[in-house]
Amino acid sequence: MRVVRELLLRAAASDATLLLAGETGTGKGLCAELVHRMGARRHGPLVVVDGVLLQDELALSQLFGHRRGAFTGATESQEGMVAAADGGTLFIDEIADASPRVQAALLRLLDERRYQMVGDTRWRSVDCRLICATRRRLSELVAQGSFRDDLMWRIRCIEITLPPLRDRQGDVLALTRVFLDELGRREGRQFRLDDGAEVDVRHHTWPGNVRELRQRLERAVTLAADGVITAETLGLPATGIRPAGSLPDLERRALLDALQRAAGNQRHAARLLGIPESSFRSKLRRHGLGRQ
Repeated sequence: MRVVRELLLRAAASDATLLLAGETGTGKGLCAELVHRMGARRHGPLVVVDGVLLQDELALSQLFGHRRGAFTGATESQEGMVAAADGGTLFIDEIADASPRVQAALLRLLDERRYQMVGDTRWRSVDCRLICATRRRLSELVAQGSFRDDLMWRIRCIEITLPPLRDRQGDVLALTRVFLDELGRREGRQFRLDDGAEVDVRHHTWPGNVRELRQRLERAVTLAADGVITAETLGLPATGIRPAGSLPDLERRALLDALQRAAGNQRHAARLLGIPESSFRSKLRRHGLGRQ
C-alpha cells in the first residue's frame, strides 16, 4: 500500500495521462479521485465516464456533444462530457470497452487537444487531464486487434497496477480503519471492530477486493447500534483462527460460503461479495464450481 500511495502522489504531481490497472473492485475509481483531488486540477471538475457508454452508437455524442439535427432525436445542441471536464479531469472507467470509433476520437483528442461535436465542422479546444482504468490487459487486446496500439501507449504515460486485496493482506485493517473513519464522519458516530470481526477481516480472501470491503462495512455500520462492529454484523464466513491454506483454497471457500448463504442464487451471491455477477461466474469456473 505504501508503494501504491507513493506512485499516486507522483502521478498527482504530473499532468500526464494515467492508466490504472487492476481487477474489478481494487479501487481504481477511488485512486482516480484521489489523484484528481491532490493534483493541480483539484479545483476543476472530475467527470467520470462509464466504459459501457463507449460501446453505444451514441458514444461520440455523449463524449463530445452534438449539434441540433445531427441525428434523429437531436432536437437541440448539447455539450458532452469532454467539454464538462474542461479545466479538470476526465476519468474513463474500463477504457478497454471503447469502440474503434471512440478510440480514434480519443487519440485525436490526446494528440491535438481539440475535438468536434457530432454534426459540427468547428474544432473546439479543451484543457483536461485524462485518467483511464482497465481490468483487462491492454497489450493482449492490442495483439487481438481490438484495441489500438497507438492509443494504448498514449494513455499509459504513467501506469499504476493496483494489486488485489488478497495479495496485500497487511493493508486490510488499515483500509478498514480509513473506511470506518469516513463512515463515522458521515454518520456522526465512531465505529470500530471487535476482536472477532478483526480476525475475520484479516483472514478473509476478499474476492470482491476493496469494493467488497467497503460494501460490507457500509452494511455493518447500519447494524452496529453501539458503534461496535462484530463478526455477525460484518457477515463474513466464520474464521476463528483460520487453518492454513493456499489463497485459491480460501477464495474457493468464500465462493462456496456466498453460494450457501444465497441459497444457490449466483446473482445474490455475487452481490454479497460485492463483485459483478460476470466476475463471480468466472471465479466459479476457475475453481471448477460452474455447476454450483
